[in-house]
This record gives sequence, structure tokens and C-alpha cells, in this order.
Amino acid sequence: MSRPPLRRLTTALPMVDWSRDYWPLRIGRDTAAIILFVIFPAIQIMATRGASAAVGAAFVCIVLMHIVTKGRSSWHGEWQAMDARPVIISLGMVLIWWTISLLWSPDPSFALRDGAGVILMLLAIVFLPLQIARTTIASPSFMVLFGIAICAAFMILEMLSFTQLHDHFDVSAELWDLNRTGLFLTLMLPAVALAARHGTFWAFVAVLVAVLSLAAISLSQGQAAQLALFVGVLVALVALLLPMTGRVVAVVCIVMTIAMPFAVKGLDNARVSKALSSLPSANAVHRIALWVGYESIIRERPFIGWGAGAARYVGMTGRATEVASQRGYPRVATSPHSAALEIWTELGLIGAVLTSVFLWCLGAAIDRNRGELRVALTFIFAASVTYSSVSSSLFQGWWLSSLGMALVACFMLEARRKTVR
Repeated sequence: MSRPPLRRLTTALPMVDWSRDYWPLRIGRDTAAIILFVIFPAIQIMATRGASAAVGAAFVCIVLMHIVTKGRSSWHGEWQAMDARPVIISLGMVLIWWTISLLWSPDPSFALRDGAGVILMLLAIVFLPLQIARTTIASPSFMVLFGIAICAAFMILEMLSFTQLHDHFDVSAELWDLNRTGLFLTLMLPAVALAARHGTFWAFVAVLVAVLSLAAISLSQGQAAQLALFVGVLVALVALLLPMTGRVVAVVCIVMTIAMPFAVKGLDNARVSKALSSLPSANAVHRIALWVGYESIIRERPFIGWGAGAARYVGMTGRATEVASQRGYPRVATSPHSAALEIWTELGLIGAVLTSVFLWCLGAAIDRNRGELRVALTFIFAASVTYSSVSSSLFQGWWLSSLGMALVACFMLEARRKTVR
């Protein structure tokens, strides 16, 4: 008697531990396959902003899998071992302030729709490594392959949803796929480098991902992805020699977060605007136009901001575009394309300070790791903050999903290495 199609699919996948004990409540392999390969993509298609909600749900479900199957004792032990409480508490303070800011948000429903999935994802990104680092992962390859497949699907679907907006952008729409693919592969480089220690096959995968990442970034016009790769590699090399590199990156990020509106204010004069508008790079002009527009909006409410979701809402209502056009810049998109300016726009100075505390705690937590894992996490930290500072800002599910899967893969592969030893 032939097996059902889904069972044939799940048992045929290579290097996957489909043990029933892996799944919550012992639900069985076919049901698990439906959840992983059908429900998550369906959520992505139905969601208005797709990727953030779908990936947030995916991470939370995976966290619950490990909690249910491995027990809370290992969770508590890893919490204590990594001393991640400052990271959790500081991130929680940012999220609490974000929630409070809904009271004066111009459109709370818009903020909740766009941000709920990202908030779940951020929580899951922090909590998941705490749980899995002490568990025996039978097949870390599964999470790496699963992450690549799911994130690739998210990127493709979200790019399709942006097709109707391409005419509004001054950047090359045709090369967005290469930009996003290049950044995703860049963030996955540390994970595949850690995986290379597990045999010839993963060493080959590491080389392949590195080549594909360089090719995608080189062929695209995405200076942000190129800059993220360069900074990530440079900081990783420094991390090999300096054990406090995570804190150094955090300090640089804090300075950028606090000073960004004041730095952009220097661009707000006719002479500078004229010089910048003549730059050959459309991406550079596009970013500067956005920053100038949002800086003037930040000035109106510098302390508490405009509320959750206001950054994209203000852009969609045309306020940032109007301010930029008055200064001679071309038409712009609907996002500040800067994490610092997005924080200032939505959460004000209070949010910027809380975010700075979180960044410092995160950098310190990274430095508490040892060896290759510390270098890998430092690379991801530096590359991601570089990209978010000049490109897709915060509420972009496609790149946050890539970031999350890269972190999860690194922790799982490190846990596997310790288990093998």
C-alpha cells in the first residue's frame, strides 16, 4: 500500500530528523508537513504586509515546539548561562514604549497590522537561541535548509506585492531580487561557515553561498547590500583579534541612532541639496531625499514621536515626499529607509534612548560568546545594522526573516558542534 504524498515528501527530504518527539504534542509528520509547507506560505499570501506576520508566526511556532518537547528546565538553564536577561529586558522596554505610543499613533490599526508580526519575530529571534543552544539538535541542516526555502519564498512573494509600486521609485526595480537575495545570502554566510565544520558537503555549501552572495551583490545596484557585506567582513576580521568587538559595534550604532536627525539637518540647505541632487547614484539621492523629509517631521515631535506605525503612515500620506520635493529632490518611497530615523519618527528621543540601551546589551551579550560563534554573531550584528541604517529600516519582514534565520542557524550549528564533541 502506497504512502500518502505528504508522508513520501517528508521522509524523502535529506538530513531531516522527522522524529515524532520533535513536534509539539506528538502531532505526527504529515500534520507537521502541512504546517511547514502549506500554512506558512498561505499566511504570507493573505497578509497585507505578508512576510512580517508569516515569519513572526513561524518563529513563535518553532519556539513552542522546543519548549513543549524539551521542557522548561533547559530554557531556564540557558537563560542563566548566557545571561541574556539584559537583552530581553531592554528589548521589552522598547516594545512597551512602542505599545504605549499607539495612544497617539495617526493610525493604530495600520501600526498593529504592520508591526505585530515583526514584534513576534523579534521576541522569537531572542528567545529561540536561548532554548535550542542547550538541546540536542539531531539535524541542524534541517533548520538551515528550511530557513533558506522559507525566506526565499517570502522574498519572492513580497517582491511580487511591490510590483505595482515600482513606477514610484527612482531606483532600478528590475534588480530588487538580486539586492534582496544578495543580502540574505550575506547574512547566511556565518551560518554556512559554521556548518562547514560538519563535513565536506557543508564546506561545499559554504563556498557556494559565498560565491552566490558576491555574484548577486556585484550584479545588482544595491549599494546597501554591498556596504553591509564589506562592513560585516571587516568587523569579523577585527573580532578575531578584539574580544570586545560587539560592544564597539554597539557604541557606533548608539552614536548613529542618537545623532542621525542632527546629521541629516546639515543637508537641509539649498547649496547642499543642489550638490546632492546631482549625484550619479539614484539610490543615494533617493535616501537623502527621504532623510531630509523625515528629519523635518521629527522636529515637530522630537521627544515622544508620532506614534507606532507613523513612519510609513507619514510617507504614504505624502508628507515626507512633499517636504523633500520642496527642497528639489525627486519623488520618494513611503519608508524612511533608516532605522534611526524610523525610531525617532515613531518613538522620539525616548525611543532612541531605549533602543540605545538595547543595542549596548546586545553587543555585550555577543561578546560573552566564545570562539567562532562570537565572530559569526558579530558579523551578523554589524552587517544587519549597516543595512538597516541606509536601507529598509525596521518594519520589513523579508530582511528581518533573513536575519532571524541566520541567527537561529548559527546557534543551532554551534549547539550541534558541542553535542558532537
